[in-house]
Amino acid sequence: MVLFLMNPYWFWWIRESMTSCSLFATSFVINFRTELRSEMGL
Repeated sequence: MVLFLMNPYWFWWIRESMTSCSLFATSFVINFRTELRSEMGL
């Protein structure tokens, strides 16, 4: 278990997935705001 947690690939995978998740969330928020703005006619 300790070796599994100390594996650098594991840390890289967590970092990559966190980065992609945050990028996806950011793009989703931007798209949602744009949709909301066009719905309100602003």
